[in-house]
Amino acid sequence: MVIGEMRYDIIVKRLTITRDPLNGSPIQTWADQFKLKAKIPRGSGNKTIENEEIFNTSTKTFIIHYRDILEKDRIYYNEDWYKIMLINEIGFKEGIEIVAEKINE
Repeated sequence: MVIGEMRYDIIVKRLTITRDPLNGSPIQTWADQFKLKAKIPRGSGNKTIENEEIFNTSTKTFIIHYRDILEKDRIYYNEDWYKIMLINEIGFKEGIEIVAEKINE
């Protein structure tokens, strides 16, 4: 992995659950887990029509130095949220290739 190719800033966020102090109900928030530099070599997209509704999907690949990232984490990049679909380890704890799909909300 060439460090000079890691030019893009990403934030890996992890779901945290706390309790409301007034009524004890759970409060879910996405907290920053890691702020990293990433290489983003390629992206892809797809458009499908189901029940007369158009769905657009956008997928990106993020390559980063090794960190303890979970598939349930989220990536925040370029003002967009991405759901992690696949995590591939590069070498032995050298790096990680993450395939993520943009969340359209």
